[in-house]
Amino acid sequence: MDVKVNKTGGCRLTVDISVPAPDVRPEYDGVVKRFCMKAKIPGFRPGKAPVALIESRFRKEIVKQAQDQLLPDAYQKMLKQESLEPVAVVGVNEVNLSPDHGLSFQIVLDVAPEFKLPKYQKITVGAVQVEVSEEDVDKGIDQMLKRHSRYEDLAEGSVQDQDMAQVTYAGTCAGQPLAGLGLKETEMAAGEDFWLPVVSESEFLPGLNAALTGTSIGQTISLDVAFPADYRVAELAGRNAVYTVTVKAIRRIKAPQIDEAFLKELGVDSKDALRQQVREGLEADKKASEDNRQRQEIVKFLLENTKLDAPESQVAQETSALLRSLLNRMARAGGTREMLEKHRDEIMGSVSQQAVERVKLQYVSQAIAKAEDITVSDEDVGKEIEVMSTHYGMTADKLRAEIEKQDGGMDQLRRDIRHARVLDFLLGQARIK
Repeated sequence: MDVKVNKTGGCRLTVDISVPAPDVRPEYDGVVKRFCMKAKIPGFRPGKAPVALIESRFRKEIVKQAQDQLLPDAYQKMLKQESLEPVAVVGVNEVNLSPDHGLSFQIVLDVAPEFKLPKYQKITVGAVQVEVSEEDVDKGIDQMLKRHSRYEDLAEGSVQDQDMAQVTYAGTCAGQPLAGLGLKETEMAAGEDFWLPVVSESEFLPGLNAALTGTSIGQTISLDVAFPADYRVAELAGRNAVYTVTVKAIRRIKAPQIDEAFLKELGVDSKDALRQQVREGLEADKKASEDNRQRQEIVKFLLENTKLDAPESQVAQETSALLRSLLNRMARAGGTREMLEKHRDEIMGSVSQQAVERVKLQYVSQAIAKAEDITVSDEDVGKEIEVMSTHYGMTADKLRAEIEKQDGGMDQLRRDIRHARVLDFLLGQARIK
């Protein structure tokens, strides 16, 4: 078998493979023989038709079947002969098979990059002093009180920012009820005893929050709404509407008092103990943040000081995964198609760069793990799944099943655990300044 390997990119190879006719003929003849035994030719009993007639009538099918049998074997022999370990088969081209001239084909592969690790021990890493001030503690307690806050019904008063208002409303357009427009989102046309948050970060109708602020229970207002041309509800985009809105009830969020009952609920016996608990939590958070910042310094050092190419196929795969994740997050945050198109080049540039860096880092991390004998056992994977299951709110067995459903999910989890251990090792060896 003749093999010619050409490097056409950083990690991409084009391999031309030729299998001589004497090695092709037995397999080809075997396929022809099977066709002779099974083929139905008018005027001939099964197995009695001339071989030349069978070859002529079924040449395309015979050649295809012979290729399907010979090509994988030739590919495996090529890998062994050339000592190649591809990370992806990009394509198979120019396949030709003839019992008289043999088999030839071209295969395009991506292989792992060859590179030299930098001196990764005792990487210089900056340090930021972790401090928690009394003001930080006060803010921490305020945030904790907000988390324990509850809405209470008001007997009187007016709507304020951060309230919940119960409203009954109906809209018209050119004097006709919006309900007649056949809106898919029927709540845009009218609603009864509908609770909505009056918060600056969210608005049910353009201008509604400002119009409701200051209104009292039982008060009715009229609101003119000019829907923008790119409004998310297509039937309303660019239209003008008038809504009649009546405030039925108001709820206001109320933070708990730091009294004996509340302290008992939190499991502390005094205000001083509460402050100490909050302080320790803030210190832990800031230490974790600083630890992560230092890890990112190490990652930056590795990427800047390791010269290597990233396999194109793996970069493409990583780009797709990152893009799907980003688009899902943007959709959940209310991003529109117009917004995506407007920032398309910026988004793609950022995602592509992240993908290249992640693939490169994977190889660097793997090489350091091999050099330092950093491994991940089945027990380590099980423990990580236990921790993750608590975060995701499901059993460890169910989470494991979900991971196993994903193509290469368990392998990726092992790589993530190993990468974290590599960074732990490097941070432990680092020179902190």
